[in-house]
Amino acid sequence: MSEAIEHTVGEFLNTLQIHTESENDRATAYLEELTDRFEAGDTTLEPVIDYLTQQIVKYEETVYPMAKPTAGSMLAYLMEQHGHTQSDLKEVASQSIISELLSGKREMNLNHIRKLADFYHVTPETFI
Repeated sequence: MSEAIEHTVGEFLNTLQIHTESENDRATAYLEELTDRFEAGDTTLEPVIDYLTQQIVKYEETVYPMAKPTAGSMLAYLMEQHGHTQSDLKEVASQSIISELLSGKREMNLNHIRKLADFYHVTPETFI
């Protein structure tokens, strides 16, 4: 076995599972090295890159879980993406109610959720 292959196999075996931040750092650095080699033409590394990426994501999702966005933050995001202002949502509710939904002073009711889902062409679950 060539030295390069032995190094690749050795590093890969050391990153089969990631349990600590230092292991994650090492795996991330190794992934960057493999990605550079892949981009340089070593396409045989693709399965190793895929597996290592999955392990890094698995570790990071466990250690750094993302909080579920609030209904108000989802509404703010959709408004920003579409360039809408509160007054653009008059079909859904008055500007003052939209303001309260955005600030979290008011909870979205089923009517708001349905109208917003229709307005933005998303599922109602987006706001739940």
